[in-house]
Amino acid sequence: TQLILQHLLIQEEEVQYAYITDPSGHIIAHTFTEGIPADFINPGENHPLEPTAKLFDTEQGFIKDFSVPILDGDAGFAHVGVSFEAIRKAIDDLRNILLFIVTGITILGLTAAFFVSSLITKPLEKLERIAQQIGAGNLDITIPAKGNDEIGSLSQTINTMALSLKEDITQRTLAQKELRRSKAT
Repeated sequence: TQLILQHLLIQEEEVQYAYITDPSGHIIAHTFTEGIPADFINPGENHPLEPTAKLFDTEQGFIKDFSVPILDGDAGFAHVGVSFEAIRKAIDDLRNILLFIVTGITILGLTAAFFVSSLITKPLEKLERIAQQIGAGNLDITIPAKGNDEIGSLSQTINTMALSLKEDITQRTLAQKELRRSKAT
């Protein structure tokens, strides 16, 4: 048991200490190199039968003591002291990672939104330019009607409108010529 606790202390730098008590609260294994601190000698301490966490102010700073019953407290209790600064650093690191991920997702979302909006606005801008040319009298222009979506339907409608206007103007011009000819005769 002592070797396992020492291994834990070596492997996990944020762990400040680890110790195990018997059911009556006597320490039976520990990692304290300079003896057991007086604050931890508390035989007969009433341990709750569920995991707990307590915060201690020590010379090394704040330490969070996690206590877990072994076999529902029948075999004792395991305690691990973790540097509160290490916990805070882990939380800060996790927050920074999450912030990086959220920022990345936001940038990715904005980029995708830009490209999707471009797919919609570019054809509409082209339709607008052609409609302005038709409005200025250029009725020979046609819009390539691509797709079966709303933009394709609008393109076909503008083409039909331009063709209809061109036919109306042609008929009106012919009618005016015919009228002038009939007046001249």
